[in-house]
Amino acid sequence: MRRLIGKSVIILAMIVVSLSPVRSDAAEKRGMDYFDPKYRAEIEQVEEYHLGKETFWKQFNSKQYGYALQELKFALRYFPNHPKHCS
Repeated sequence: MRRLIGKSVIILAMIVVSLSPVRSDAAEKRGMDYFDPKYRAEIEQVEEYHLGKETFWKQFNSKQYGYALQELKFALRYFPNHPKHCS
Protein backbone atom coordinates (compact mmCIF):
# COMPACT_ATOMS: atom_id res chain seq x y z
CA MET A 1 0.00 0.00 0.00
CA ARG A 2 2.84 2.43 0.86
CA ARG A 3 4.54 1.77 -2.49
CA LEU A 4 1.29 2.42 -4.33
CA ILE A 5 0.88 5.73 -2.51
CA GLY A 6 4.52 6.64 -3.18
CA LYS A 7 4.19 5.90 -6.88
CA SER A 8 0.95 7.86 -7.00
CA VAL A 9 2.67 10.87 -5.43
CA ILE A 10 5.49 10.73 -7.99
CA ILE A 11 3.01 10.53 -10.86
CA LEU A 12 1.00 13.42 -9.41
CA ALA A 13 4.19 15.45 -8.99
CA MET A 14 5.14 14.84 -12.60
CA ILE A 15 1.70 16.00 -13.75
CA VAL A 16 1.97 19.15 -11.63
CA VAL A 17 5.47 19.83 -12.96
CA SER A 18 4.34 19.41 -16.55
CA LEU A 19 1.48 21.88 -16.03
CA SER A 20 3.47 24.45 -14.03
CA PRO A 21 5.04 27.45 -15.72
CA VAL A 22 8.81 27.27 -15.57
CA ARG A 23 10.81 30.35 -14.61
CA SER A 24 14.55 30.54 -14.29
CA ASP A 25 17.25 33.16 -14.11
CA ALA A 26 19.47 30.95 -16.26
CA ALA A 27 17.07 30.72 -19.17
CA GLU A 28 19.86 29.85 -21.60
CA LYS A 29 20.49 26.62 -19.67
CA ARG A 30 16.89 25.44 -19.64
CA GLY A 31 15.71 22.67 -21.88
CA MET A 32 19.04 20.92 -22.36
CA ASP A 33 18.96 17.57 -24.12
CA TYR A 34 19.77 14.70 -21.74
CA PHE A 35 21.14 12.63 -24.61
CA ASP A 36 23.52 15.31 -25.92
CA PRO A 37 27.07 14.42 -24.77
CA LYS A 38 28.06 18.07 -24.42
CA TYR A 39 25.81 18.34 -21.32
CA ARG A 40 27.35 15.37 -19.47
CA ALA A 41 28.84 17.56 -16.70
CA GLU A 42 25.54 19.35 -16.11
CA ILE A 43 23.66 16.03 -16.00
CA GLU A 44 26.05 14.67 -13.39
CA GLN A 45 25.61 17.79 -11.24
CA VAL A 46 21.81 17.72 -11.45
CA GLU A 47 21.69 14.01 -10.65
CA GLU A 48 24.12 14.33 -7.72
CA TYR A 49 22.80 17.51 -6.12
CA HIS A 50 19.08 17.39 -6.95
CA LEU A 51 18.08 13.78 -7.63
CA GLY A 52 20.44 11.85 -5.37
CA LYS A 53 19.89 9.79 -2.22
CA GLU A 54 20.67 12.75 0.02
CA THR A 55 18.33 15.20 -1.70
CA PHE A 56 15.24 14.09 -3.60
CA TRP A 57 14.94 10.58 -2.14
CA LYS A 58 15.75 11.61 1.42
CA GLN A 59 13.08 14.30 1.26
CA PHE A 60 10.59 12.03 -0.46
CA ASN A 61 11.07 9.17 1.99
CA SER A 62 10.70 11.51 4.96
CA LYS A 63 7.42 12.78 3.49
CA GLN A 64 8.77 16.26 2.75
CA TYR A 65 6.98 16.20 -0.58
CA GLY A 66 7.18 19.95 -1.17
CA TYR A 67 10.97 19.92 -1.03
CA ALA A 68 11.19 16.75 -3.10
CA LEU A 69 8.94 18.33 -5.71
CA GLN A 70 11.22 21.39 -5.89
CA GLU A 71 14.19 19.13 -6.63
CA LEU A 72 12.23 17.28 -9.31
CA LYS A 73 11.07 20.54 -10.89
CA PHE A 74 14.63 21.82 -10.98
CA ALA A 75 15.89 18.67 -12.72
CA LEU A 76 13.08 18.63 -15.27
CA ARG A 77 13.48 22.35 -15.95
CA TYR A 78 17.02 21.76 -17.15
CA PHE A 79 16.56 18.26 -18.61
CA PRO A 80 12.90 17.89 -19.62
CA ASN A 81 13.68 14.60 -21.37
CA HIS A 82 15.48 13.02 -18.37
CA PRO A 83 14.62 9.32 -18.86
CA LYS A 84 14.58 8.40 -15.16
CA HIS A 85 12.08 11.08 -14.19
CA CYS A 86 9.85 11.38 -17.22
CA SER A 87 8.69 7.79 -17.46
